[in-house]
Amino acid sequence: MAADPTVVIFDINPSSGVHPISDDLIQSWKNGPEKMKTFSRRGRPKKIADTQSSSETNSLFTGSTRRKPTSKSSTASLYEFIACQDVPGHPDALARKQIRSHVMRRHRRARQETLSSSYEDQNSLNSSTRGYGDHQILGELPEDQFMPHNVIRGPSSFDPFDSLPLRIQPYMIELLSKYTTCSYERLYSIEKYADYNPMRDYFLPMAFKDLALFHAILFSSVCLKTLTVKEVPKAVAHLKECIRLVNQRLRSPSPVVADSTILIVLMVAYTEKLTGHHKNWEVHMQGLKQMVRLRGGLKSFESNWVLHSLILRNDLYGSVDALSEPYFEPIDLCVIGLDIQSQSIYESKGFQKVNGLVHFRNDFNWVLCKIEDATRALNSIHIGDTTTNPLDLRDELTSMQYVLLRMELARHSVYEHKAERICRLGVLLYLVTILNDLLPGASTCNMFATTLRVELGNMIEERTITPEFRWWVVLLIGGIVSDEVNKLWAKNAFERIILDSPLSTRHDIKETLAQFFWVEKIHGEKFAKLWDEALAIDDEEASIGRMLSKNRLHEQAQQQVEVDHCNKYGTWLASL
Repeated sequence: MAADPTVVIFDINPSSGVHPISDDLIQSWKNGPEKMKTFSRRGRPKKIADTQSSSETNSLFTGSTRRKPTSKSSTASLYEFIACQDVPGHPDALARKQIRSHVMRRHRRARQETLSSSYEDQNSLNSSTRGYGDHQILGELPEDQFMPHNVIRGPSSFDPFDSLPLRIQPYMIELLSKYTTCSYERLYSIEKYADYNPMRDYFLPMAFKDLALFHAILFSSVCLKTLTVKEVPKAVAHLKECIRLVNQRLRSPSPVVADSTILIVLMVAYTEKLTGHHKNWEVHMQGLKQMVRLRGGLKSFESNWVLHSLILRNDLYGSVDALSEPYFEPIDLCVIGLDIQSQSIYESKGFQKVNGLVHFRNDFNWVLCKIEDATRALNSIHIGDTTTNPLDLRDELTSMQYVLLRMELARHSVYEHKAERICRLGVLLYLVTILNDLLPGASTCNMFATTLRVELGNMIEERTITPEFRWWVVLLIGGIVSDEVNKLWAKNAFERIILDSPLSTRHDIKETLAQFFWVEKIHGEKFAKLWDEALAIDDEEASIGRMLSKNRLHEQAQQQVEVDHCNKYGTWLASL
């Protein structure tokens, strides 16, 4: 039988004096490898010597990481104060403390001056490369308004990986947040029911790669926040930089009109019109028309619903207000229904009554039927109905706007009653109210409302326009205009409606107006607001009347006091 396997353990220390093969070093391998007992030191580590070698040995073999405390005497021997005075002796502890504090102050001051000078050099370099040309406007802005990426950023930067085209500042974050939430809900009041947010899902991702579009969004955000005709310095600065970048892009040897460039012009034009600058809107729309022509016409954007819808929306925004020729002609939207021969039937009692007096043309009756169906669908969407697609509803209402505008521009070529034109303008204004749910103060259709107000005043003696239709138009004008003249006219007219109407209650007047086209969520709020404003005018006039009456009584009392005083004075003279 063979011997059991064994293992031999050799000692690698030659100074041990042990023979390689001995009984103590030979282990049996019969039952597998035997677990060797390792040497371990128990207890707390011993105190180490005051030498460097013993400290290193202790940290390697004993596992101790405790450092040997440095003696105070050794440190004091390395650093000593040098006395430069003739007075013998060393400075005391208080003097040494003051010296150290002064040295540290001087060191920090020199370091701060160095950092400030380097930061000013970077700012001067950036200001020379911005290219605005208008230092008066930029002087009111922070110096690092549009700081590029070559500037050293701080640890509080919003974009730590330099992925955005410019440095993000806190006010930009606030503007972008409101732009994608509050502004989106108003600018896309119908599409929001389909969870469709192009500002968040389409505009911002594209702007993060296009600096000009980013400036355009910031310009639009500032204007939507202020909504004033006056120029805001931040908005002007962003607009100038946006236009500079777009012009530089179009001056290239081979200019390419990308989707982002189209979106920039659309956004700037819409914002200019929103703040009341109609002439600027016309300039931008002329440039947009040339860009669309270079891209192959309006049909080339049919596959991109966002841009296609936004182009038509911008076109109608200014064209309807001025009642002018639109810049684009979506033929597939305009020719439908213009040659209708059969008479359409609608359920609106208010328009049925007016039609019985005026006898509308067949094409206008067809438009009224389409708008009535769209109104019914919009009311159902507001109460939670999901069977209607909001995007299709927007297209349907947009097409009706083009049809009504085309009929208005062609009114001289066909015979129509004056009352029919008033009704057509009223329906066109109604479409503006449901398609543009903008903030108070936005310039939506002041010119259009003025035209309708004048035409309605010229028809004051006509019996073909019912009083209820006049009330409905007054409500539409008062709920959408922003200029003081039309606003005051609407308030006074609505006040006369409240005072002179044979209807006794507020509910009855509202039900009468709802016989025409009515979206409760939109026009119900406008009705309540205009009602309160009209009553406020009445209360103000009543308070003014009471004040005048009180002043008149006070004057009469003063006159009576003076008369009594004169009588008493005359009696006293007579007694003398």
